[in-house]
Amino acid sequence: MKNNQKSKAQLIAELEVLQKQAKEDLHPERDILTNIFKAMTDGVYIVDQEFNIEYVNPVLVKDFGNYQNRKCYEYFHQRSEVCTWCKNKDVFAGKTVRWEWYSEKTKKTYDLIDTPLKNSDGSISKLEIFRDITKQKKAEEILGLSKRVLEASPNHISVIGTDFKYKYVNNAYTMAHDLDAKHITGMYVVDLLGKQIFETLVKPLLNKCFSGEEIHYESWFTFKKIGSRFMSVRYLPLITEKGHIDSLVVISQ
Repeated sequence: MKNNQKSKAQLIAELEVLQKQAKEDLHPERDILTNIFKAMTDGVYIVDQEFNIEYVNPVLVKDFGNYQNRKCYEYFHQRSEVCTWCKNKDVFAGKTVRWEWYSEKTKKTYDLIDTPLKNSDGSISKLEIFRDITKQKKAEEILGLSKRVLEASPNHISVIGTDFKYKYVNNAYTMAHDLDAKHITGMYVVDLLGKQIFETLVKPLLNKCFSGEEIHYESWFTFKKIGSRFMSVRYLPLITEKGHIDSLVVISQ
């Protein structure tokens, strides 16, 4: 009996040694991963299936504070219970989920990627990457607002590329020509306005504008739906960040 107990004790001791060795073997790999997360400009956090936060990198700590001994729904959402929109169920089922979230605390919009992370003991945690897209969302809002303003304008507005093709036309422009925007976009200007007026008037002035000049002139134009109109026309070059002119905007009234 005594010998049996001794062999069991030895077995337990050996198992403890093996477990300790396994943990030590994982330290270099874990340290490398942690150092990568620390160096990332995106936020990173890891949470287990009980909603306990296992790790938060410095980017998120800066925005959300200390995470020790806190549930993820407490830490990020100031809630006392699991969020109704939580993606953990899908992630722990093996799926990778991408979604957007606006934080009332930081006033930022994040592009989130949630993915399963397999641990050394066979358990699964969730790894979530936060990318701050606040500036991008604001730019999209401004772009959307600008487009609505252009579409509401009674002036004929179009954007033309250096290949003399339409890149954009607003509602007033499409209505005058009795064509939809999809039909005009990508069309050569000569095909819409006609060869004579394009070659004798429009093309030479477009070329001047592509060389950097702002053009203003007045002329008669004939439109399919509204007939002949005397138009005041402005060509304005559109300059890229690198200083090149790749298109111009035409405003007619």
